[in-house]
Amino acid sequence: MNSWTLEEICRESASGIAGAKALVGGGLRFSRRGFEARVDFPPGSMDVLFDTRDLAVEMIQIRPAGVWHDVKGLFGWKDYEVGDSEFDSLFEIHAGGGDFAAGVLSPQIRSLLRSALIFGNFLWRLSPAGFLLRIKGWPPDRKELDRWLMVAFQLLDALPGSDGKGRVSIGAVRVKIDAESICKICGTSLAEGVLVRCTKCSTPHHKDCWDFNGRCSTFACGETRSR
Repeated sequence: MNSWTLEEICRESASGIAGAKALVGGGLRFSRRGFEARVDFPPGSMDVLFDTRDLAVEMIQIRPAGVWHDVKGLFGWKDYEVGDSEFDSLFEIHAGGGDFAAGVLSPQIRSLLRSALIFGNFLWRLSPAGFLLRIKGWPPDRKELDRWLMVAFQLLDALPGSDGKGRVSIGAVRVKIDAESICKICGTSLAEGVLVRCTKCSTPHHKDCWDFNGRCSTFACGETRSR
């Protein structure tokens, strides 16, 4: 697909989303329920991302089950199971063993994910880094893009806390810097050296590391300004 065609599709889709901005070459920026959102097109896929870092305390990752999932099952190797036999057989689920995944994977969320299977291959991940819905391939037209955006919107709206209840203001949280705090770029302690913080999410970095990377190291943030 030519980039101008993708850009045109995004421009048409943006016209139906309040405050949305279509990007040159393809992509969207907008907000929903107070969450900053973006649609990007890495090679071979489409990513729908929401800045939901205050909604997750651990990672949940779900994709349609494939052959390898079935083979592992034959040998008794199990991934995370919700307890819904149909859902557990249809999806490969990676999550912690605590109450978080059980609380997120409500009947409504499971129903939405089952319905999305008819649209094609995808991966859905919710983590402290944010919300990601990754779809294989690029949309051939606005209808297909809008269809996947609707799936993303419905999943977001069904998440516990997405209505604003119990959400934490990230800007009000002070990130503690001590000997155990690690720069996500170089992997060494943040207790030494000159530090900067991302203007968007306040994640600390070594200044040299920020200058080298050119942007925030937090997944789905993408901010290029520091303070």
